Order: sequence, then structure tokens, then C-alpha cells
Amino acid sequence: ISQIELANVRTIGNAAFIYSRLQTLTIPDSVTRLGSSAFANCEYITSITIPVSITSIGVETFDYCKDLTTINVNSNNTKFTSVDGVLFNKDKTSLILCPNVKERTSYSVPSTVKKIEERAFYGCGYLKSVSFPAGLQEIADDAFKGCGLTTVAMGEGINKVGLNAFPYDKIQSVRFYSVASKNKYKNLFTGAKEIV
Repeated sequence: ISQIELANVRTIGNAAFIYSRLQTLTIPDSVTRLGSSAFANCEYITSITIPVSITSIGVETFDYCKDLTTINVNSNNTKFTSVDGVLFNKDKTSLILCPNVKERTSYSVPSTVKKIEERAFYGCGYLKSVSFPAGLQEIADDAFKGCGLTTVAMGEGINKVGLNAFPYDKIQSVRFYSVASKNKYKNLFTGAKEIV
């Protein structure tokens, strides 16, 4: 299946299209929920448009969509929004998903973000450096797992880092902006050559 139209569907269930060969995806306004892994491993999809009706998106919904470069959200959606193809909750306090884009080798997490969700940057192999805002409080499990990260700038306010949040074996340089943050998290980056 390279293209599918989903008329009058309200929920796209867990793993509904996993491993399919979808290239074009039109989600109708009738759909309110995208289940976990609903489109995982759909490696030919290049862009997704989230309609106004979507109120719930499961974990790993777009995992391993290796050609996905852009996520667009209808501007009237009350739960989600996107900025430069990156998916956030509506008030941009939660970063949900950043596609793996070849040109995106570095990324500064917006100052509004308080939490980076589980697997938000999972598999972003082109991403080499990331910086966090002072107000970021939590980085969830597997948030940057499988990334090409070599440089990390940790924010001041982080109080929780989940399991396997970073590709610890690849990171070479870590900058901390507070002594408290450095004391709390420097042991996560024991393979780094530079920790300042």
C-alpha cells in the first residue's frame, strides 16, 4: 500500500500500519486518536499533517519513519502544534517528536519547553549537537537514543533524566551551566573527553 484514504475513521489503533509501505498519508478530520506505533517503520512517509481533530498521539507512533522530515499540525488543533516540522504540545512546553532531517545537525530546544518526551529524538542520526534551555526540567527515557550526538549543553533546571536518554558512548563534549547540574549528571557522560 503506497497511499490510503481513511474516511469516517475515529481511531487509528496501536500498530495499525506498522511496517506498511505508505508513501502518502491523509488523516481525515474524523480521527481523534493515533495509537502507539500506529505508523512505526513506515519508512517511505516524508511528511505528516495532523488534523484539527487529533487530541491524542501514542508513544512510538512514527518510530523508524526514516524519510519523515516534516510534521505539520492544523493551526486550529487545540492539543498540538509544530515549529519547523517538529511536533510539540499546544503551549510548546512539551517536545514530542523531532524528525531525522539531514540538514538538522544541531538543535536548540525552544525556551518554552519543560519536558522532552520519550523517544522524541530517537534515531536522529544526523543530529550532532543539542542545547537545552534553562527552564527544561525533564528528559524522558530514550529521548536521544540512537542519535549521532557528540555535543550536549545541559540546562540549569533539569531535575530528571530518564533511562537511556542519551547515546552515552558517542558524546564527546558536555557543557553544564550550573554546578548543581554538573554534580548531579556528570556521571551520565563518563565517556566524554570534555566536561565543563
